[in-house]
Amino acid sequence: MSGDCTGRSRTARATAPTSTQGGSRRWAVPLYWLVDAEAKAVEVWTPEVVTPAIERTAVRWHPSGAGEALVIDLENLFRPI
Repeated sequence: MSGDCTGRSRTARATAPTSTQGGSRRWAVPLYWLVDAEAKAVEVWTPEVVTPAIERTAVRWHPSGAGEALVIDLENLFRPI
C-alpha cells in the first residue's frame, strides 16, 4: 500500500440516480444521501420524493431517540485536503 494515511478519510457510496429512487422506496430507507464530490453537493432522498433535495451547505440526520441531530457541514467536508 502506498500513499499518505495521515489525512482525513472520506467514504461515500456511488450509485445511479434511478437505482437510488427505487432502492429508497423498495427497502423503506427513510433517508438516503447521494454524495457528489465534484459538485460539492449531496442529494437527499426520502421514499416519498420523486426529485431529491440538493444540499450544498449542510446535511442533517436526527434518528428517533437521539438527543440531538448529526449535522455535517458540507463546506468543511469538501474543502481541499
